[in-house]
Amino acid sequence: MGVTNVAAEPGRFRAPVNVLIRFPGVFAAAGKAASAKGWTPLLALTSAISLNLGIFNLLPIPILDGGVIFLLLVESMMRRDISLPIKERIYQAAFVFLVLFAVMVIYNDLAKTLPGMMQRLP
Repeated sequence: MGVTNVAAEPGRFRAPVNVLIRFPGVFAAAGKAASAKGWTPLLALTSAISLNLGIFNLLPIPILDGGVIFLLLVESMMRRDISLPIKERIYQAAFVFLVLFAVMVIYNDLAKTLPGMMQRLP
């Protein structure tokens, strides 16, 4: 099999680029950081992602760190430990919540990215 050189026509790749431009702000910020000169935009983007992840991790959802802190506060106010089966059920419910939240976010991103998808799905 040989390698073939094909010249790209000027308007040939316009549609995929337009789809990428519609992605939410993360891709826009990443594109600006990549196209800018210097390390400052890249470090700003990295720090913003790290800060957002840290804030999300402190939410009082039991699987995350904020939820563990919240359960420790509840146990300290009760002055006894919560039983292990109850903690397991709380963690299971939180896990289901996080999975459903992730599915909802991915679905919404795909619906914004692929405009015809909403009409095809039931």
